[in-house]
Amino acid sequence: MTTTEGRSASRVMPDVIPAEARHLQGRRAGLVSRGMANLLDLVVVIGILFGIYVAWCGAKLLWQRKEFSFPTPSFTQAFTAGAIVLLLYFTAAWTGSGRTYGDRFMGLRVVDRTGARLRLGWSFLRAVLCWIFPVGLLWAAVSRENRSVQDVILRTSVRHEWGRGAGQSSTQTPRSDDALGSRVDVQPAVADEADDRHPESLPRLDGE
Repeated sequence: MTTTEGRSASRVMPDVIPAEARHLQGRRAGLVSRGMANLLDLVVVIGILFGIYVAWCGAKLLWQRKEFSFPTPSFTQAFTAGAIVLLLYFTAAWTGSGRTYGDRFMGLRVVDRTGARLRLGWSFLRAVLCWIFPVGLLWAAVSRENRSVQDVILRTSVRHEWGRGAGQSSTQTPRSDDALGSRVDVQPAVADEADDRHPESLPRLDGE
C-alpha cells in the first residue's frame, strides 16, 4: 500500500460499519438496544458517583486526620447528587456527540427531527424527562416508530449509527478501504419510516 493509500485508509477506518449491522444503519433503534445502552449509562453514572464519594472521603481525611470517619450521605444528598450527575452526563453527551457511553457501545445516536444533534436546551430538557419519567422508554416497545415518550414529546429519535463523526448527516454514505486499498461502498442510511410532521399520539391515561 502506498503512503497516500495508507493515509486514506486511516481516515476512513473509524467509519467502517459492521457488516451485520449495515441493514440497520439509519433506522430507529428498538427497546432492547436502547435498554442495553441505558444500563451501561447507569453503570457509568454510579461509577462517577463513587468517584465523587472517594474524593469526598479523601478531602475529609486531609481535613480531620485523626478524627476521620467515613461520611454517610443522607437519602436527600444521594438523590440530589445522582440527579445532578445524570443530568450533566446526558446533557453533555447529547449536545456534544449525540452519544452517551452506552449509546457509543451499542452504535446509537440521539438526533432531533432533522437528523442533527440536539441543542443544549433540548438535550437538558430530554435529560430531565428521562430522569423524572424513566419508564417512558417502554413506549418504544409498542410505538410503530420505536419512540419513547420523551421522543414523542420532543420529536427526537434514537438511531443506529456506527462509526460516524460528530455532526455528520445520517444521509451521508461512509466508505471504507480494505487491506488492498480497494473501495467498498457501504449501504446508505434508510429514510425514516414515518413523517415527523405527524407526531405520534400518546396513550390515553383516563381510560377513555
